[in-house]
Amino acid sequence: MDECIIAGARIGYGISMTTPLGKMLGVLYYLRLVLDQMLLIVELFLVGLGCYLIYSLLLSDVESKVYESGMLRALGMQQKTLIALLSLQSLLFSIPGLSVGLFVAFLVWQPIRWALVHFMATPTPIMLNTTPILVGVSVGLLMPLLALIGPVMKSLSKTLRDSLDLYHSSTNDTLVVVTKLENLGLSPGQTWGAVLMVIFGFVVYYLAPLSFIFLNLPLFFTIFVAVLAGMLIGLCLLAMLFHTRVQLLVMHCIMWFSDARKLKPLVRKNLHGHGPRNMKTAILFTTCVAFIIFAGSIFQLQTNNITATIQITVGSDLVVATFSSNPANKIDEQGLSQYLDKMKATPNSPILEYGFSTFSLNDLEHVGYTRVGNLAEMPVKSTLIYGVSSNFMNSVYDRYTIVTESDPKVAYKSSRAGQLDVLESLYSSPKIVSRYGDGMTIPPPVGTLLDAPVEAKLSNDYVYEHAIPVVISKAITTPLSVDTTSPITTIAYPIADKVGRHLAFRQVHTLAQPRAVLSKLPGFFFSSYKQTASIAPLLVSMDSYDMLRKITHKQSYLANDTLSEDIPKRALFVRLKDSTNEQTRELIGNGLRNYVTNDLVQVLDSQKLVVAISSAIWVLYIFSNIVAVLVQILCFFTLLVSFTSNINENSWEFGVLRAIGLSSFQVIRLYIYEAACIIISSVILGCAVGLLVAITLTLQADLFSELPFRMEFPAFLFSSLVIMSVVTAFLSSFIPARSLSSKKIASVLKGK
Repeated sequence: MDECIIAGARIGYGISMTTPLGKMLGVLYYLRLVLDQMLLIVELFLVGLGCYLIYSLLLSDVESKVYESGMLRALGMQQKTLIALLSLQSLLFSIPGLSVGLFVAFLVWQPIRWALVHFMATPTPIMLNTTPILVGVSVGLLMPLLALIGPVMKSLSKTLRDSLDLYHSSTNDTLVVVTKLENLGLSPGQTWGAVLMVIFGFVVYYLAPLSFIFLNLPLFFTIFVAVLAGMLIGLCLLAMLFHTRVQLLVMHCIMWFSDARKLKPLVRKNLHGHGPRNMKTAILFTTCVAFIIFAGSIFQLQTNNITATIQITVGSDLVVATFSSNPANKIDEQGLSQYLDKMKATPNSPILEYGFSTFSLNDLEHVGYTRVGNLAEMPVKSTLIYGVSSNFMNSVYDRYTIVTESDPKVAYKSSRAGQLDVLESLYSSPKIVSRYGDGMTIPPPVGTLLDAPVEAKLSNDYVYEHAIPVVISKAITTPLSVDTTSPITTIAYPIADKVGRHLAFRQVHTLAQPRAVLSKLPGFFFSSYKQTASIAPLLVSMDSYDMLRKITHKQSYLANDTLSEDIPKRALFVRLKDSTNEQTRELIGNGLRNYVTNDLVQVLDSQKLVVAISSAIWVLYIFSNIVAVLVQILCFFTLLVSFTSNINENSWEFGVLRAIGLSSFQVIRLYIYEAACIIISSVILGCAVGLLVAITLTLQADLFSELPFRMEFPAFLFSSLVIMSVVTAFLSSFIPARSLSSKKIASVLKGK
C-alpha cells in the first residue's frame, strides 16, 4: 500500500506526502547521538579510572611483597610462574568485584526500569540486556590484566639483592643506564609521540570531514567526543605545570595560624620529597575534577541553549501550525481570530497578542518558485516570500530577535521586549515610491540585464509605483551585495503552462526596499551565514503578499479560475503572559484545538516542550552527580592506596619525627595538611580546566546557533565536589597515618 501511494505521488496524482512524526523523531535522533557519545565518554573515563585504581592496588601490593617475590625467585621460581601468580592475584580482585557489580547493577536497574515504564508507558524487560552484561564482563576481566603490566615489569626488573634488602626504599633509587651509541636506535617516546600525532592528524583532517560530508553522524560525534576528551586531558597535563606553585599557595592559605605555621617547613619538605608519587595522584584527581565540572557545566549551559532553541523554533507560547506545504491544509483564520478576540475581551485575559503568517509564495499552486537579487539581477538567489501581520513581533518571543541593520529613514516603534518593531514598519512607514520620484535618478529598468527572455514582465512604471517594503535575512546581504540603503528585486515565476510533469514559467518582477536586516526571528529560519541564503525567508506585509499572489495568478495557467479572496495562513502565534499557569494554558490550547479539523494541523505548546526537555536534562544532571560520587569513591581508594604507600615507605621518617618530640597528633596533621594541599590545588586547577572546556564548547555551539551566551556555574555540584574532596583528603591520609601512630617509636624505626 505504501509503495502504491509513493508511486502515485511520483506520477503526479495530486498526492502530497508529509511525515510530521519523522521530523520530530529526526530532532530526537540528534539528541540521542549526543547523549550516546556523552555516555560513551563517561564509560571510558570510569574504565580508565578503574584501571588506574587496580594498577595502584597491584603496584602497592607488589612493592609491599618485594622481599617475598625475591625469596621465591631465589628459591628457584621461574619468571613465568611468578607472572601467573600475579595474574591470578589480579583476577582475585576482579571476579568477586565483577559478580557484586552485576548484582548491584541489576538492583539499580529495577527503580530505573519502574520510572521508565511509568514515564513512557512502554514495556521494559526486567533483566539487563545482553550487550551491557558482555561489555561489563569483558571490561572487568581485561582491566586487571592490562593494569598488571606495569607492576609485573617493575617487580621483575629488580635484582635479587634489591628485592631481599628489607631496608630498601624506592624513593632512594638511583638508576644508571649505559647504552652504546650504536644500540641507541630510535627514542621510544618520540616514536610513540610521532605515531600518535599522525593518527590524530589523519582522524581530524580526513575522517572528521569525510564523516560530515557523507552525514555519518555517529562517526562524526565519536571523533568529536574523542577530540574533546583529548583536549580535556591535555589541558589537565598542562595545568600540572602550575600545580607546585598552586599547592604552595594553598599551603600558605590553610596554615596561616600559629600552631600550623610550625609544621609548614615539614609540609613543604614532604611535598617536595613525595613529589613523583604525589604528581601521579594530582594528575588523576585534576582530570577527575575537570571531567566532573565539565559534565555538570555543559549540562546546565546546554539546557539554556535547548530551551532557547525550542522557543525560537516554535516561535511563541501557543502555535497553531500546519505541517503541510499545501495551502489546502490552511488553518481556520476566521474561527481562531473570533475565539482569541473573545478571550482577549475577558477581564485579566492571559492573552497578550496573536498574529498570523502565510504560506510561502511558491507554496501556492500557480507559483513555481521565487528568487531575489540586486537591481542588476546578477546574481539571484532562491528565496521564500512570506506575509506576516503587523503585530507579529509582539506575538512571538521577540527578545530573541536580532536586528543586524535598520533603515535610518524609518521611524520604528518598539516591541514589548524593547526591540525595533521592524515588521510593523512594513505597514506604518511611508511608501517606497517617494524615494524614486520627484526628479531623482531612477534605477535601470528591472530585469534588463537578464539573458533569459521575459514573457510577462510588468512595465517599469507599474513596478516603481508598486514597490513594496520587505525584511530580509543577513544571509543574502553579502552574496547579493544589498543593504537597507538600496532597493532589491524579487522575481516570482508563475507556472504559465503545465503538461504532465513538464512546466513552463513566466517572470514577474517587483521592486522591493529592505526595511531591516535580521539574523534571528522566532518562527522563521533567519541566519547570518551566507550558506543559508538559498532558503532565507523574505517577509512582506499581508497587503504586499496579496498583491504578489494576485499578480502571479493572472500570469499563470490558472488565470481563468477564480482566486479566493482569503489569504491562506500557515501558522497562528499566540503570546501569553509570563504568569499564565499550566491550567490556563491547557484551557486556551484546548479552545484552539476546537478549530483544528485537519490531522496535519497541530497545536504546539512551547512550555510543554521546554518542560519535557528540561526534565530529561535534569535526569542527566542527576546522572552527572551520580557519576561525580562514583568518581570520588574511586579517587578516595586511589588516594588511600597512594598515601598508604607513602607512609609505609617513609615509616622511618615517621618514627624520627616522633622521636624528636612531635606528638602523634601533630604527625597525623602533617600528612593531612599534605593531602589537603594536593587535593585543593587539584580542585582549583580541575575546575578551571573543566569550565574552560565547557565554555569553549558552548561558545562554539552558540556560534552556529547564533544564540546569546549565558554563563551557568554548577554551584551545587561544585560545593558537593569541594566537600567530597576535603573528606577524601582527610580520610585518605588519616587512616594510614592513624594505623602507624598506634605503634611504638622503636618498632617504627626498626621497620616492624
